[in-house]
Amino acid sequence: MKNWKCSFLVFAVVTLFSGGATAKCSMLLIEVRGEVSNNYSDKMEVDLTSEPIAGWKNPSLTVKDQRFQGVFLFDTTSSFRAGSEREDCVRRPKSLQVSLVSSGHTIKSIRLNFPHDFREAKPGEFVLRKEIGFR
Repeated sequence: MKNWKCSFLVFAVVTLFSGGATAKCSMLLIEVRGEVSNNYSDKMEVDLTSEPIAGWKNPSLTVKDQRFQGVFLFDTTSSFRAGSEREDCVRRPKSLQVSLVSSGHTIKSIRLNFPHDFREAKPGEFVLRKEIGFR
């Protein structure tokens, strides 16, 4: 649990100093966790992509001791109105694709529906209703 929080803090600081300071919309934090059966190699990663696209490339999650956990960040900014200081912050993901990857090749993949497969733990923070299992 501490690893994803530390990763998020580093990501947030980098985003803040790389121009993200002007954004007024919050990001959705979507926690993903699961397990991988021992039928797969040790050098596995989990890639996360959303529909629509999150706004940037989220880093892959490392599989360690047949488990993975991390946070997917999704930008809620849908548009910026010209001549206005107001941004529309209503964009939401429709789905999240979770892919088990080895040496750049997708081994297995699952599509999670948003928000059906998640519950809102806090405003803007979502967690899976059921852990992912790649068997």
